[in-house]
Amino acid sequence: MYLLVPTPALALLTVLQDAPAPRPDQGSAQTQTTQTHRIRRIPLPVKPPFRFRIKVGPLVPEDAPTRVATGDVHLRIAADILPFTAQRGSLRGAGFSFLTVGYSDGIVTGESRTLRTGFVSLSQRLTLPRHPRSGPVTGPVEPSRFSYGGGVGLYALQISGAGSSEIKLQLGTNLALEYLVGKNIFMEADYDFLFAGVKGYHPDGPSLMVGRRF
Repeated sequence: MYLLVPTPALALLTVLQDAPAPRPDQGSAQTQTTQTHRIRRIPLPVKPPFRFRIKVGPLVPEDAPTRVATGDVHLRIAADILPFTAQRGSLRGAGFSFLTVGYSDGIVTGESRTLRTGFVSLSQRLTLPRHPRSGPVTGPVEPSRFSYGGGVGLYALQISGAGSSEIKLQLGTNLALEYLVGKNIFMEADYDFLFAGVKGYHPDGPSLMVGRRF
């Protein structure tokens, strides 16, 4: 007995029999590539890296008359408190925000004026992911030691001397760049910009602080 197969079906059966079988590693490689692509784009629910932290360092007013009257270098002390997470995609890094409260004053006595600055600001930092030098990403992405960001806040300025004193509230912003030295020690470079001063004196300028997180 003979089984009659239509010509088109016979041709299709021949093509399927002659087609090369897929290699065992071909499917796994494609799956790994897809998983790697997905891992890179999963939002990272990163917890804030500290409960609070303290930092201290010198601040140099950019305004020349301010430096002449109040001192070339001011001492700044600040604390970052109440951190909370702002989730972002892993390719854009992990962000977190916090409140910063601080105080600065001239560290050289005997100047004609004393400029004191207290401030509270809402700050944010963005930490880029640290990708491996070679090979695909197959697990959670470790954050880099570098982070950058800024903030906006309210500054209380007091200028005193020569028998007078005046206090003003001003709005200001700042830009920051951080580097984590060890497990808890970090360095932070800031630049503060205030929209106005007090009686012609301005505490705007760069600062370099060393801090510890807890």
